Amino acid sequence: MTSRPPAVWLLLLAAVLGRVREGRGFSNGSVASSCETLLPGHHPYNASTLASPYTVSASASTYRPGDSITVTMEMASNGSIPFQGFILQAMSRAGQEGWPVGCFTNINTSLTNTLRCRGMQNSSISHSSPTKKQRLQVTWEAPSNSSSGDIYFCASFVQTYSTFWVKVTSGDVRLDSSVNRIPAGSMTALLLTALSLGWGGLSP
Repeated sequence: MTSRPPAVWLLLLAAVLGRVREGRGFSNGSVASSCETLLPGHHPYNASTLASPYTVSASASTYRPGDSITVTMEMASNGSIPFQGFILQAMSRAGQEGWPVGCFTNINTSLTNTLRCRGMQNSSISHSSPTKKQRLQVTWEAPSNSSSGDIYFCASFVQTYSTFWVKVTSGDVRLDSSVNRIPAGSMTALLLTALSLGWGGLSP
């Protein structure tokens, strides 16, 4: 039996380790360490600078506090390779960068995991298995108040251990402008009340 040269054994070892590392990179989506940067931590690789073959979109262009919105992550029309891993958050245009808003509900645990980011339960969502995904929908619930203002969805997608895209964004979902508006009838009543109170203190 002929022995293999040392160089061949090294190449085989590198290939095996690479496959193990690739499988470990997106095994169950427990990526809480990625909450702030949305980076998968696949060293020594960097995020791709090519146009993302995946998209993020929302089922509504406006929202009110407490509303539920369906968020779709899918292959772009010109895409050909499904994604295996992802992490998704809703972000506020008015808020501090890196702080997710709202929460994800109706979790399908066979496909997704929720994450506690910045101390907020279910504020982010990721994959629970490395199965290949062409399209995936999740449900996001808006905060109960209007302080977040306009929001957008931001996701990172993992195609393979060495190929991934970071911070792919949806279009803006605007806070319904009527939320903080006082109805005209109510405003008139307030003005009349204020005037009557003011006049009541005048001497004849």
